[in-house]
Amino acid sequence: MTDLSLEQEPGRIVWTHSGYRYALGYMHDHYAIFDKETWQHGPVLAFPGSDEGWEAALARFRQLEPAGWVTVVEN
Repeated sequence: MTDLSLEQEPGRIVWTHSGYRYALGYMHDHYAIFDKETWQHGPVLAFPGSDEGWEAALARFRQLEPAGWVTVVEN
């Protein structure tokens, strides 16, 4: 992924991955993991909007989700 600061309007969530319980996405300045049942209340975990932040977010998302449940979301 790249620097997010110029790509998204504040408040908009773009989903990148979906699992059994959690979803991974990004907003205008950070990556975030959301509980799919309570996503409207904000992220469970947030990560910086950098390449390192993306790697950490994706790694943590994969740890949280059982193998075989993760799918890439087409936007």
